[in-house]
Amino acid sequence: MNYKLLGKRTGLPVSEFTIGAGNFGQAWGYGMDSKEADRIVSFYTEHGVNLIDTSDTYQCGESEILVKAIASKRNDLVITTKYTRGIVPEQALGKLGNHRKNMVQQYILMLGLL
Repeated sequence: MNYKLLGKRTGLPVSEFTIGAGNFGQAWGYGMDSKEADRIVSFYTEHGVNLIDTSDTYQCGESEILVKAIASKRNDLVITTKYTRGIVPEQALGKLGNHRKNMVQQYILMLGLL
C-alpha cells in the first residue's frame, strides 16, 4: 500500500485508498449489516488501508456500526467525517452548514448527551 501525508502540517500518513462507510447500515433500503461491515473493514485494513470516511448522516445514522468494526484497530486508523446536518428548507439557518455550532452539537449528540 502506498501512503501520502494528509495535508501539509499533520504528519499523518494515510493510505491512497479509503473505506467509505456510506453503505454501512441498511436504513436507505440498501447497504450492509454489521457482519458484512466487519468483514470489509478487516479485509481492507489487513491490506494496509488506514483511512475511513464516514458521516453522522450515512444510512440515517446506522453507519455507526463502523464503531464495532474498528474497535480493535482504532489507534491505527484515521477517520474522516462530516457533520453537516443537511439542507432541509424548514430548518433554521443555524442548523445548516459546517460551522462550529453544528460541530459541537454533533459531538454532543454522538456522546448521547442530547
